[in-house]
Amino acid sequence: MTDWAAVQANDFAAPEHREVAELVDELCAMLASPLPQVRDDTACTILTLWAARGVLDGQLRALGDLMAERLGHDERAGESQLNDDVNPNLVSLSS
Repeated sequence: MTDWAAVQANDFAAPEHREVAELVDELCAMLASPLPQVRDDTACTILTLWAARGVLDGQLRALGDLMAERLGHDERAGESQLNDDVNPNLVSLSS
């Protein structure tokens, strides 16, 4: 388990003794936390800073795939109804 408070105290530097992929896995699991201190203040902040600083350059494709998989999985009832209610005029994939 990573000491994320120490990472934050060290200007959000990635721990040198750990593989970035392992750290990303841990942070991604933290994004599912119901606690905003864990999810928003720690995991989201660190991932955002590391992406901006280039720490995640070798992990971005895998991270994107993981996020798409997790965000695409909806355990709530009525998921198909929710998808049917999307206004196609509000969604545009072209510029």
